[in-house]
Amino acid sequence: PLPTLRYAPLMPAIQTKRWTRVKYERLIDLGVFGPGDRLELLGGQLVVGEPQSTDHYTAVRRVTRALELAFGPGWEVRPQAPRSRRWPLPPLRSP
Repeated sequence: PLPTLRYAPLMPAIQTKRWTRVKYERLIDLGVFGPGDRLELLGGQLVVGEPQSTDHYTAVRRVTRALELAFGPGWEVRPQAPRSRRWPLPPLRSP
């Protein structure tokens, strides 16, 4: 006969911590995360960034080009650039 299995009592909910951009950047400055760590801060959670496929790159490039053509000279399109309070962008205005 098979042994009787006993299950552990239900585990409590996992506690998580929400991160702010400032705290996340502080961890980077302290060397907790290195350049090779593919992490993204999404909605206050640190998420491992998945590798990008050729299809993803092609889509980003096509949208970037369409925006460059739509806005015209004097506008900068920065696809997938980090948003940060460290380097605030100037207000948008026409060239």
